[in-house]
Amino acid sequence: MAMKTFAEASSVHAAATWAMENQPWDLMAVYYDAIDHFCHGFMKYHPPRQAYIPEHDFEIYKDVVQNGYRYHDMMLARLLELAGEDTTVILVSDHGFHPDHNRPAEIPNEPAGPAIEHRDFGIFAMAGSSIKRDELIHGASLLDVAPTVLTLFGLPIGEDMDGKPLVQAFITMPEIDRIPSWDAVEGDAAMHPAEIQSDPLAEQAALQQLIALGYIDKLDDNHEQAIASTVQELRYNLARAYMDGDRHAEAAVILKELYTSAPDNHRFGVHLALCYRAMNSIRSLGVLVEKLYQRRIEQAHTAQEKLKEWNTRLAERKAELGNINKPAIELLEENERYEWLRLRGEALISVYDVEYLRGYVKMAEGDYRSALVHLSTAEKAEPHHPGLHLQIGEAYLRLRRYTDAERAFKKAAAIDSENAHVHLGLARSYLGRNRTNQAAEEAIRAISLTYHFPLAHYVLGLALVRLKHYDKAAEALEVAVAINPNFHQAHLRLARLYTQRLNKPERAAEHQRLMQAIRQATRRRRTTPQDAVTPAVPVISSAPPTTHLAIHRPAGEDNQPFITVVTGLPRTGTSMMMQMLAAGGLPMLTDGQRAADMDNPRGYYEYAPTTLLRTEHSWIKDAMGHSIKIVVQLLPFLPSEYQYRVIFMRRNLDEVLDSQRIMLEHLSHKAASIPPEQLRAVFQQQLRQIELWLVEQLNIRILFIDYGGVLQDPAATATAVKAFVGVNLKLDAMIPSVDPMLYRQRREILTSDKIPLTLQAG
Repeated sequence: MAMKTFAEASSVHAAATWAMENQPWDLMAVYYDAIDHFCHGFMKYHPPRQAYIPEHDFEIYKDVVQNGYRYHDMMLARLLELAGEDTTVILVSDHGFHPDHNRPAEIPNEPAGPAIEHRDFGIFAMAGSSIKRDELIHGASLLDVAPTVLTLFGLPIGEDMDGKPLVQAFITMPEIDRIPSWDAVEGDAAMHPAEIQSDPLAEQAALQQLIALGYIDKLDDNHEQAIASTVQELRYNLARAYMDGDRHAEAAVILKELYTSAPDNHRFGVHLALCYRAMNSIRSLGVLVEKLYQRRIEQAHTAQEKLKEWNTRLAERKAELGNINKPAIELLEENERYEWLRLRGEALISVYDVEYLRGYVKMAEGDYRSALVHLSTAEKAEPHHPGLHLQIGEAYLRLRRYTDAERAFKKAAAIDSENAHVHLGLARSYLGRNRTNQAAEEAIRAISLTYHFPLAHYVLGLALVRLKHYDKAAEALEVAVAINPNFHQAHLRLARLYTQRLNKPERAAEHQRLMQAIRQATRRRRTTPQDAVTPAVPVISSAPPTTHLAIHRPAGEDNQPFITVVTGLPRTGTSMMMQMLAAGGLPMLTDGQRAADMDNPRGYYEYAPTTLLRTEHSWIKDAMGHSIKIVVQLLPFLPSEYQYRVIFMRRNLDEVLDSQRIMLEHLSHKAASIPPEQLRAVFQQQLRQIELWLVEQLNIRILFIDYGGVLQDPAATATAVKAFVGVNLKLDAMIPSVDPMLYRQRREILTSDKIPLTLQAG
């Protein structure tokens, strides 16, 4: 692993230094991820040695992390040499690693599990001719990097940016210009064009709908499991992002769905509990925690029964080997060890987990004495969690037992002294005991660790009021409401401060007004999901479909043999077009496996192997000289060695979705797990992408047919199809094969879901 990491880092460095030496540049940015790999792999061996690390392993690996940093120092030296003294240099890491007793002995068994090794604080270092030397920058975050870089170049900052320029680093205060948003500024933003952007979660839901409709074959179990697991993790990460953005109602919708589908995945339930707490849904929180506990009991009992079977198997295996004295794990095959270790973990019920969660519920219910009983039991089981001591300290604060609270927060500080919540807890406990100077100092420490911490600014403001530093108190409270405009208590304090101490009635009235409005807005925001969960999809109106037919003819010989492909989304009239071609005399490649039904009374005209086109296409040669129906999403899997003439059916997407929904009901299948407007957007995007792909293929000719146009003027459609296919089709048979009575799910207001294409008429 280490050699691969070195090789990748060296390649990145070589590319970066070559670009700096050989290309003109104003901004050079390079990302090295080797330190992250070294630390995840070897920080556990870094001095001082942890009790669970064998001495032999420690001696071998103890210097890996340090030497990895030395290697990066060498690369940094070369970058600085190439940059020159007139260049401003910024060095940033998005997180650090625990190098001390906080290093975890075990990693959670989940994709993001290794993140438990991360330390919240990273590095921000800056040097240049306009930058102060040997100064400390407090409260910087990753969000501040982009505004600071824009300021260095004299460019405006977007008002929609969450970060701020770190102006305290500059020798001379720079002028700050602002614009509403950089998103509205024309130019290359290094993003994919809109026509090839997609939402992977929605894409997967749309794919499942096509599988349910029978137009695409289901992947094998390994692929299905991998895709399902990936989608599950993406949705979980989306929920965590919503939680970070204080959008707990939206996160709860996702987490509830995930936990319902995977009740043994307790992290889904635990984070759902956190959402319920943030939303003040106390009853739901209590029910969920008990459900988590009961499910954990069931899971443990199941694991214990399975372990009995394993123990019997291991005893037999040991007897076969002559009752050798070996640990159980050494008697297992490599592929058995993971399952055995997993079961051993599930068979144990953590007293800490159960009691902590129950204490958490009691805290939410306001029963702080009962909460302390549960939390104290959890502390006896596992006393090394700073978050536990924070909860205990919070309970004591609510009971106004400030000396006990101080003791709890100091226990947390002994475990993690760089936790801003620890110092805030100490500040609040000191404030409760009228130790105001110490309260202010601890609040400042919390702010220095995490600047975007409105409660810390608020507590600092309270302490400064008691110290009679009224102007500075107002500054602290104004920062609190600037970071969190919904902080109604800070608005209340400011209103009082401006009225009683600073004689600013207009400012007082403004904060009084905001306080009243924000109480209502906060309540709505925390209980109602925002539009971002299911974004509205604009409907693009156009004239009704006509018989106008767009044809694309790339270069190629007209006399080459070809395959006629009828394509489109399911329910766009592909069966109707196959019916027309069959009536006209063009041979079809079909197998009749799916019988005619109420959705397609004249038959489906399908060939089952087409659903396997993603993985198997050896059969495609059998379609030469024939027509074949293939769903549009599978077109990119057509083998490139053949010539194709593609008849692409288009239909109003709202009608398509209506028809698919009804067909799924007839098949007793569920529709896609996303709202119709989001499914519509996915199909619209897929059509854009595939149409753009089609016009670039030299072995494909395309005829776009509008479903409504066929029904309005079947004669014009038949004539155009005959000219396109180049076969002497029988028009007098094709035209009457179109039955307008089969036009169901008609929408009165038709919409266009096409994109402009530059097509060569043929």
